Amino acid sequence: IPYVDAIETFNARCMWPGFNKDAQDFAQKHNITGTIGSDAHAAFEVGKATMLIPDFHDRDSFKEALVGAELRCSLSLPWVHFTSRYAVWRKKVTLDENI
Repeated sequence: IPYVDAIETFNARCMWPGFNKDAQDFAQKHNITGTIGSDAHAAFEVGKATMLIPDFHDRDSFKEALVGAELRCSLSLPWVHFTSRYAVWRKKVTLDENI
């Protein structure tokens, strides 16, 4: 923990929101800055969760910027996980066709 600068505390693709809450609780308990992410696997998912951070120029100012970030959190709908499964299936089909 002493070597952890930040931890993801919100993932827009999280299948069970309780996992995000657990991560938030862990970060708060250990005084670790939280980050968020869309975890986008398809273009329409980009920006579901964003951090708007002030300018920074080095490691320390980046850590400060994370603390002052404006967070925009929105969970993706559960069906987005089908896009990942489809991509895996499509890749396999394409590879099989080329063999």
